Amino acid sequence: MWSAHHIAYQRCWKGRVIGGLENRGGISLNRKADERALRDSEARLNIALEAGGMGAWEWNIEQSRVTWSPQLEAIHGLAAGTFGRNSSRF
Repeated sequence: MWSAHHIAYQRCWKGRVIGGLENRGGISLNRKADERALRDSEARLNIALEAGGMGAWEWNIEQSRVTWSPQLEAIHGLAAGTFGRNSSRF
């Protein structure tokens, strides 16, 4: 894993540090394993949602897009993939 660590300081007009922001990020060198782990996690979530008779939704505010899981569409009587993907339909 490669990682980066960035710190930005906020200074007052006299130059004293009055605040800061820290960002630690990393890029995995084992992308295939990460993608597999993500797929496995999504599969477990879908199994749990189906077993519990539940659905899930995700709201991307910046893009004004709402995504429903197939289970949530079924709960609301919609065919999989037919929910209108924008917040006005929500």
